[in-house]
Amino acid sequence: MEDAVENRKLWAIGPILPSKSLSANSQHKCLEWLDKQARHSVIYVSFGMTTTFSDEEIKELAMGLGQSKQKFIWVLRDADKGNVFDGEVRQAELPQGFVERVEGLGMVVRDWVPQPEILAHPSTGGFMSHCGWNSCIESITMGVPIAAWPMHSDQPRNSVLITEILKTGIV
Repeated sequence: MEDAVENRKLWAIGPILPSKSLSANSQHKCLEWLDKQARHSVIYVSFGMTTTFSDEEIKELAMGLGQSKQKFIWVLRDADKGNVFDGEVRQAELPQGFVERVEGLGMVVRDWVPQPEILAHPSTGGFMSHCGWNSCIESITMGVPIAAWPMHSDQPRNSVLITEILKTGIV
């Protein structure tokens, strides 16, 4: 039996992206907000589940997004709470009054979002990403250019693919 397993050829075929929405009947608040925006006018900002920013980095990113006057959806997830292994629970602090100042311009979401659907939405014009493999594939598939900000693991290599080889993004 062992010889039969060793002689088999295996091919990696994933990830497989759905050809239509798989979301539940109720639409996520991000998609409802995107429905009200002009075509290609929104930058989607998400750094995945394993990236942690310092408070200072979060404040700088918030200030940059606010001052850019560019419409945005910023997903600020659990990894941004700190070391997920030591039980520390902190909510990344945004500059005082940030959410109120950017109301109408952008939105900050602190929980799960339907990323493939956001990237497929006609209002999404760009993606600021850590360049995780799934994020790259989803963005390429949906034709959304990437502002690459790789952090660790395969991300620097993926960002080279996106920016230098495929030329579908910038660092």
